[in-house]
Amino acid sequence: MDFSNLDKNQKIQIIDQSTVSTTSNIQSGMDYQGIEWETIMPGLGRKFYRRQRHLRLKPLQSTSKTFPRKEKLPNNSLYNFSKYYRQLPMFIAHFQLRHNLACVSKYDFIHAKPSGFYKFSTLDYSVKNYEYPEEFIPICLSYANGYAVSGGIRGELAIYDLQEEKVRHFGKATDNDQYLNCTKIYNDEGQLKLITGANDWCVRIYSMKYLTEPLFCQKMGAPVNNCSVSPTNMSIIAVCGDQKEIEILDVRTNKVALKLYGHEDDNFASDWHPNGVFLATGSQDLTCRVWDIRKPLEEYHTLQSEIASVSNVKFVAGGQFLVFSEGVDYLSIYDFQKECEVYQRVNAFGDVTGMDVDPEDNGTLFFGMRLKDYEGVFEYSLGKRSTKKLLEESFL
Repeated sequence: MDFSNLDKNQKIQIIDQSTVSTTSNIQSGMDYQGIEWETIMPGLGRKFYRRQRHLRLKPLQSTSKTFPRKEKLPNNSLYNFSKYYRQLPMFIAHFQLRHNLACVSKYDFIHAKPSGFYKFSTLDYSVKNYEYPEEFIPICLSYANGYAVSGGIRGELAIYDLQEEKVRHFGKATDNDQYLNCTKIYNDEGQLKLITGANDWCVRIYSMKYLTEPLFCQKMGAPVNNCSVSPTNMSIIAVCGDQKEIEILDVRTNKVALKLYGHEDDNFASDWHPNGVFLATGSQDLTCRVWDIRKPLEEYHTLQSEIASVSNVKFVAGGQFLVFSEGVDYLSIYDFQKECEVYQRVNAFGDVTGMDVDPEDNGTLFFGMRLKDYEGVFEYSLGKRSTKKLLEESFL
């Protein structure tokens, strides 16, 4: 990964459907990442390499337990391939946590890099570099309300105001310089707040007006990898950590109100459905699990990953779909309105750096792939039939 050319006419190769459909690229076996399989592996190709990669990665899996597969839909059934932005530099600081990409709008996203992040525009393909005054290594990156927020490996909390084009805050935010693994801004009855989770086992909540001291700090049962606030009750927080159970924290009582049992390994990701009833979680046990918070004794759905830990989960399009990405190669899109009985799977090659959808209508999906010589970011767009269905239901 080379970040030295950022802001200096970084050469980005744009790959779309027309690129891979030329006669020469069809003959070379080019895929959406620009990998010419018949050139680099003549007579064997992409499917052969995929099988070999599965065999190589299988011994590294933390569990051999599997769950029944759902009905797999054809490619581009729910979200359609739009473009691949090859040669955008990708960065990962943590071998398990992959929250390094965040959408700013339908047309641009930010991605973590050493000591800062960069913003990429899909309109003019420009790259803009942002750096903090002090060197640090970011573990996570999020965006909301004009702010880019990063957590660092020495407990740094870094906030950049993209509207004012200046650093809003930079300082330590954990005990003993422990990893700051998770940062998310949310709106609580008109007040902007920031929630963080860290390796010092603490969940902290700050007012964006006063970032020196947290409004709330609660020690959990293990190092905290991810936390998410319920959209219908801002006092309820789902906490994922280095333990099997998911903890549901009630800020009003400073207590864990509920524990969800089912995962068989550490947990890395969570997201609430817009109705506040369903919670999705991602784990090292190779599953994404959905919970009905009203019936917490067992999972509502258990969705099997392909080969790796589930590192990102997100309800999109008003809760119509559930998207999750794995640590390597795969992203899955489940039709949640059809009880997750059907899904679309996107398969590529590389370490997934992060995943997000645009904050406007979730019509654009971005996810990054780190692979030597072929790294970059995928852009997928919500299919026309899915968009029409979503619009029709919005008027019911």
